[in-house]
Amino acid sequence: MALKKYTLYFRGMNEKRKTRDLPILSLDLRKMDEYTSNYANYAELYNALPKEVNDYIINEIGYGLDTSDESELCRCFFITDDDYNPIMDVLFNKDSDVIYITPKELEALIISEKMTYEEYQSLIMDSNQTGYVKNEYSFFKYLYDTYVRNEKIEGMIDDYDARRTLVNATEDDYKIAAIACDKDNIMILCKKLSQEFESRRNLALKFHKLFNANEPRKMIDNFSIKERKNKNPDIKELYKEILDNLSKYKESKSN
Repeated sequence: MALKKYTLYFRGMNEKRKTRDLPILSLDLRKMDEYTSNYANYAELYNALPKEVNDYIINEIGYGLDTSDESELCRCFFITDDDYNPIMDVLFNKDSDVIYITPKELEALIISEKMTYEEYQSLIMDSNQTGYVKNEYSFFKYLYDTYVRNEKIEGMIDDYDARRTLVNATEDDYKIAAIACDKDNIMILCKKLSQEFESRRNLALKFHKLFNANEPRKMIDNFSIKERKNKNPDIKELYKEILDNLSKYKESKSN
């Protein structure tokens, strides 16, 4: 069975101020991440594209764009599938642990951030709280909103303790707390979600951003990353596809 393809897009705007999505490259998600993780940031990724692509972006869909500005480029690049769902961030070298973390390693990290019902109750009472506990809540809310709410897996969550413990909670709060504060529920979700690369990758990236934002530590050590890393993709072959995609895109716009 062929692996699902994902596409790296560059979203720009033409001189008529109409949004245009230029398909750069289509690969399975792991190979896509291995390609983009060769670069340090959006500017480096952009500058490494073939000159023909850069010229097209500047002349045709780069209206008002400063291609030397990282903050602008980060709004242009994204990864998605044929249905444009989900829209995913691009991974760079600093995010390489997200690519190579195993399901068990990710499960252990998520369990290590398990909240107590007292912590969750305090957030209900004071939604303006900031700091580490707020990050924990944000992660488990993301997990619930993205993968659990209105899905079959929601029926697997045991929320008895949450309903018995929390005061003045909403239905969503009961479910989020049941995940955030119960190791068994976390393990059920991790077993279900971390087996597929897309959901594991996106969970790991959310974890990486929330809990590693203020210090340059990785979820797994550099030795493990190096040991699990595949050989670097053939950039010359990828460039051929990138240029072919540009030709097809230009042809589609001329018809």
